[in-house]
Amino acid sequence: MPVTEGKIGKTHVSVLRDSGCSTVVVRKSLVLTEQLTGDTKRCILLDGSVRIIPVAVIEVDTPFSTGKEEALSMENPLYDLVLGNIVGVRNPDSPDDSWVPKRPHELQKEVTQVASENAENTVNAVETRGQREKKAIIYPLHTPGGINLTATKAEVIQEQNNDPSLSRIRKAAEIGDVRKTGKGNETRFIQHKGLIYREFKSPKVEHGRVV
Repeated sequence: MPVTEGKIGKTHVSVLRDSGCSTVVVRKSLVLTEQLTGDTKRCILLDGSVRIIPVAVIEVDTPFSTGKEEALSMENPLYDLVLGNIVGVRNPDSPDDSWVPKRPHELQKEVTQVASENAENTVNAVETRGQREKKAIIYPLHTPGGINLTATKAEVIQEQNNDPSLSRIRKAAEIGDVRKTGKGNETRFIQHKGLIYREFKSPKVEHGRVV
């Protein structure tokens, strides 16, 4: 799985294009409060634990995808940004060779546009509040943060078996399909004691150790 350079907003980040992932993951420290949508999604980690992760909308600029993406805001992912198999993303072996980071004035133009949109939304919100102030008391909106949940092994196995989006992965685990990407990298799915795991092997990771 290729690792390259990219940007989230104005910040340079490390980017992993993960063909074994079906979503986007971003490091929590890179997410602004206003980028959180207030929604959450359930995520099953490789160790079998289940977590509820906050959702954010971020601006990415990478050789594999550019523009706004919905991402899971996680505390300590392996890389700053992980791009899974989302709509419009390039394949791991075909990044945009002509990609270069956006220049400062291009970023400033985007920031100005977003700021203008936010200002307009703020004015509309104030007007609405003023109209309703006489009818009801306005209470502050509390947005949910990340909630750590754990599940039993049996519950995780049941969730994996009931998830139709994992049918291709289950089949790959049954037939022992091994995919080779990059320079000697190998990826495969295995089923161990009822749970599905993804194994990644690379000559660059501790002399080919499976992780």
